[in-house]
Parts: sequence; C-alpha cells; structure tokens
Amino acid sequence: MSVLPNISNNDNVNFEIILHSTGTDPDHQRLDRILALKKLPWSFNLVEQHELANLPGGDEGQPVMQIGRCFFVGSFVSIIALEQLKATPTFFPNGNCGMPLALAWWSSEFFRVLRDNQDDGLFKKYCTIISRQIIDGRHFLQGSLPGLADIHSYAPLWALKKHGRDMTILECDALLAPWYQRMANIGECRPKKINLDENNLLGKQSLFETNFPECDAIADKETRRWKDQGKLFLWRSPLVN
Repeated sequence: MSVLPNISNNDNVNFEIILHSTGTDPDHQRLDRILALKKLPWSFNLVEQHELANLPGGDEGQPVMQIGRCFFVGSFVSIIALEQLKATPTFFPNGNCGMPLALAWWSSEFFRVLRDNQDDGLFKKYCTIISRQIIDGRHFLQGSLPGLADIHSYAPLWALKKHGRDMTILECDALLAPWYQRMANIGECRPKKINLDENNLLGKQSLFETNFPECDAIADKETRRWKDQGKLFLWRSPLVN
C-alpha cells in the first residue's frame, strides 16, 4: 500500500501523460523508469534545450511532465504526483518513503561528479555503494520489488553510459550487472513520440483535477494563463536535479 494519499477514485485512472525532455539526462531516465514501473502509457515530446526553455517551467532545464493542464517540473514533484494518482504498484515497496525520496540529491550528485571525472576508482566506489545493498541476494534495493530507491540508483548509471562512460566496472560486478539489467527491463509500455510546441501545448485538454496535497506541501502551485490556450497549473521540484 502506498504511504502517500491516493487522490484517484481507483487505479484505472484515465489520463494522458506527456514528458517534455531532451532525453539525455538522469532526470529523464528517472521519469522513464517511474512511468514504466507504474505501467502507465505516456507520450514523449523530444525537444532541444532551447525549446524546453519555452515550455511552462522548462526554463530550469529539467524535464517537464504534463498531465492535462497540470505541469510538474523535475522528477521529484512528478514522483509525488504519480504516487497519488496511481497508488499501485507503489514506489515504496517496503513502506519506507523518506530514504528513497532523499536519494534524489545523492543520485544527482553521483551523475554530476562522475560526468566530469573519469577516475575509475571513484566510479567503482559509487557502484559498490549500490551493490552492497543487494549483497543479501535481494533482487532490488528494498526487497523483491523495484521502487524509487532503485530508480534513483539506476538513473545516473544510465546517463553516464549515454554520455559515453566506460561501464566495464559495472558489467563485471556480479551483483550490480544483473540488477542493472532488471531495471532496464522494467515495463512494457514504451512511449509514443509526438511533436508539440508552446503554441499547441494544451490543445483541447480538459481542466484536469488540480488537487495534489503532497505536491502542494513541497512546492507552491502556480496558476498561469498560457498564450491564448487558457489556464495551466505548475509545480516545481524543490530540488535541483
């Protein structure tokens, strides 16, 4: 059971999710794995960095998740919103909510430091931190099911590989390599690619439910008018990813 309040009537929620992203940073992969774990269909609007800046909240350079007229900037607040919209499967399989959420900062620093540092010794230390969590034979960091802790640990490794990092250390780790592959294999829903810009962003989207109590607790909701397309609602992640 989710440790956050579920604001949907049931788990058969019908809503469209669009991820606006450049597709290369750890935050994009966090959201990709998050949506895969929730088994939610979604669309991917691939944009260049300068195009992202033209979208609501995109000026911070983070991916933006759109649900109807609601926009969530960065993975942190998007995670909170999705857990409330669809409680199962949960991001917190052993009931521990605090530690996985706190890993957001560690995950971001992991990527930032190692992106600019080719020191294999440092990379191995980071990999060892993760592999030690599954040394008892568990498949995922919080037990038999994947959760947010796994996603935060997986995303920077994926991004480093995307940026050309030599992954031999990871591939030779008898614990980490199978875990990494299990994370890569999560989810059957792959995104459909669409093309949107700021001039056709909202289209005929209905005014989606905007009561996200946990999001409101960590980020102020902004209400905006967007060009001639009407109102939208925006939450920004409190962490820089």
